[in-house]
Amino acid sequence: MESGQVANEFLHRLHPQSGFLASHCEAELAALMKEIDLEVKSQKSRWEREMQSMQQKVLAKERECDSTQQKLMLKQVEVGELKQKLVQSQSQQKKLSSASELQLSTLRYVLGGLGY
Repeated sequence: MESGQVANEFLHRLHPQSGFLASHCEAELAALMKEIDLEVKSQKSRWEREMQSMQQKVLAKERECDSTQQKLMLKQVEVGELKQKLVQSQSQQKKLSSASELQLSTLRYVLGGLGY
């Protein structure tokens, strides 16, 4: 229903016997209804633009979050690999240390038998 029709219906319900009042106020009410319709449409357009802007921002943040999460997973894999290398390195160091201690003990024994 158009704003002019709404205005006529409203005035007719307000004063059904007063055709003069209805025709006198009809133009003013129709203009007011038209102004209200334009303002509502304008506000709706603003809200829709704001909504689109917010949706775009949310999508950008979701992409940023996904990217950060992928980077985090890669870093966790890297940390796991480095931990494994550390354990291997420590194990090799212990083996080398044990071998060196054994060689040192053997050398001391040999030198002790020689009288040093």
